[in-house]
Amino acid sequence: TSHSASGTNVPRWTHQPALDGLRTVAVYLVVFFHAGFAWAKGGFVGVDVFFVLSGFLVTNTLLAEHSTAGSIRLRRFYARRVRRLLPASVALIVLACVATALVEPKYLALTFVNDARASLLYVANWKFLSASTDYFAADVHHSPFLHFWSLAIEEQFYFFFPVIFVVAHKVAEKWKKSNVVMWAVGGLLVASLVSQLASASSNPVRAYYATDARVYQILAGSLLALVTWHRRDGRAELDGC
Repeated sequence: TSHSASGTNVPRWTHQPALDGLRTVAVYLVVFFHAGFAWAKGGFVGVDVFFVLSGFLVTNTLLAEHSTAGSIRLRRFYARRVRRLLPASVALIVLACVATALVEPKYLALTFVNDARASLLYVANWKFLSASTDYFAADVHHSPFLHFWSLAIEEQFYFFFPVIFVVAHKVAEKWKKSNVVMWAVGGLLVASLVSQLASASSNPVRAYYATDARVYQILAGSLLALVTWHRRDGRAELDGC
């Protein structure tokens, strides 16, 4: 259910420094894994942790706006995402292109043009999947843009999820069922998990790169945020009685 901005019992979402710290740990786990430290062989799990945290944080942001304003301003949400991620992505892609042109033979550097384009458009995961690149193979360092696959999945989620969130909330308000959003996210999570399990047995590379097979991790964070918010909202309403 939505709340007015003046409501005294509206649960608030504020910045959580501890979660920033956890995201930092997740990032460094991945860095140490790729650096080849023996003690960090499982460091790739940092990507999974980062996905869950991303879903949790962005869903809390949407819930906070909906609770205070009664709606979600999609244009504003997308603008924030662009300002937050695109400048850094463009800078990194340009630097990677320059470095590749300087250190690699011209014929090899030109083969990375499509990788750079896919990274800039946030579809890198599908580009590498179509090329059947094995992330854990010896050629992992051949493309300087390979690691954009995870950012691509996050950005695809950020593009579609707010729309799903808004539609589910409208349905919830029409049906007067406050748990519609949770059911919608839970259903998507189960569908993605089925895709992951099916892909893992037939095409492990697809299980790793495909958005539908990996988004369950982000959705798990979203579902956690929804459940937490719902419980906190219920306690706030009880406290106001």
